[in-house]
Amino acid sequence: MKLISVGIVTTLLTLASCLKIKNGIVSVGQEEFAFGTKSIPLYRNQDIKVEFSLKTDEGKFPQQVALSLDSESASEIVYPKLSGSKAQFTIPVKKLSGAIKSQPFDLTLIAGDVDTSKNLQEFIASILPVEKLTTYEPPVRLEAKEEIRHIFRQQESTVPAGLSLIFIGGIAAILAGLLITWTVSDSYNLKNFPSSSCQKIWHVLFLGSIVGLEGIFVQYYLGSSIFDTLFKASIVGSVGLVAGSRVLRR
Repeated sequence: MKLISVGIVTTLLTLASCLKIKNGIVSVGQEEFAFGTKSIPLYRNQDIKVEFSLKTDEGKFPQQVALSLDSESASEIVYPKLSGSKAQFTIPVKKLSGAIKSQPFDLTLIAGDVDTSKNLQEFIASILPVEKLTTYEPPVRLEAKEEIRHIFRQQESTVPAGLSLIFIGGIAAILAGLLITWTVSDSYNLKNFPSSSCQKIWHVLFLGSIVGLEGIFVQYYLGSSIFDTLFKASIVGSVGLVAGSRVLRR
């Protein structure tokens, strides 16, 4: 019975010390509105002011007071200037974020204290922007993006195959004519070609490596990968290096 009596007394004391709002006024521009007013019009370059007094039977002000501005997509918190039991909020519209002032928003008073009897959350007013105050566009979040279409560079144009064959034929004819001219005019002497079979092999390998490198470059031009080209060139080049050191020693 005693415990029940103590609980009732404690509850009555808590209710008796709840916060009470006095003289609440919301000013927008030159107009004043009472707390609880809805759809207060807001124009460009106007300021919002909220003034009120908080009172308790104990005469103590809560430890923290703030004003919450809440729209459908964003929220902001504003803190007041305090003078005794009076609080004043001044909210310049130009300093508000675009997400707030681009749509209607509510003003909610929030008071907090270690003493829970001084906690308060109360609707103050709702603000309705009459004209377009910002060009804010909400960010796109977690939505499918447009497909990225990469345009690959077109293949480089090459000389027509027929024209290439004509030039190759011309070069072959000139080379054949040069060899025939050298033979007729006795411009080279095959007697200097080495007689030993070992030296003949080195000469053939040396000349073959030169021809092989030319063939590798032709394959690369026709579409062989750079890795295959380097691999083949390293093998043929090594043979040419060894054979050339033997052939050109004299």
